[in-house]
Amino acid sequence: MDPTGWRPAERRPSVGGVEISTVPHRRAASARGWLVAGGLVIVVAVVLLGVQALLGVQPSVVAGHDLAGKADRGTLLLSTQAAVGQLRVGDVITFRPPAPYDRGVRVTREVEARDLLGALTASDAGVDPWQLPTSGPDVERAVVRVAYLGYPFLGSGSLLERVLLPVVPVMVIAAAVLIAAGRTRRRRTPRRAA
Repeated sequence: MDPTGWRPAERRPSVGGVEISTVPHRRAASARGWLVAGGLVIVVAVVLLGVQALLGVQPSVVAGHDLAGKADRGTLLLSTQAAVGQLRVGDVITFRPPAPYDRGVRVTREVEARDLLGALTASDAGVDPWQLPTSGPDVERAVVRVAYLGYPFLGSGSLLERVLLPVVPVMVIAAAVLIAAGRTRRRRTPRRAA
């Protein structure tokens, strides 16, 4: 017997000598299956958010082109709080620049050098004009970088528009492919005369 549970059609004579063949039938996806799949997606999302909250991980998105290759525009960063004294050379950090360079915008940079007084940061344009003091506020150190996953969160529209813009066309294409696959499967199924 096949591990999928499929059995070949059996021919049985019926009353009057007419043969009736049974055809294997695969059930279509039921509403229960879709509910289970949707429930699993929700459970996974809740677990991931819970782990994020327990570990103190904060998501942020790189909005600039300052760190090509390390953290390109649209990269999703999962970061933890770290004191400036704990940073290492090469760490990617997100912070607000110290006065008088602070313009109210957080920047993402790489730690270029570190000494007892603080840390120097750099971007692709070169070393920044400031030094982050050791006694200054904590910064966010990236522990995980996922390229391109942050793009839906960039832009000027609302979050709903930015997420739906790339998702809706993908869903339409997926639905068209599934419908086409269902039609070709129905065409290939031979019909038997009764």
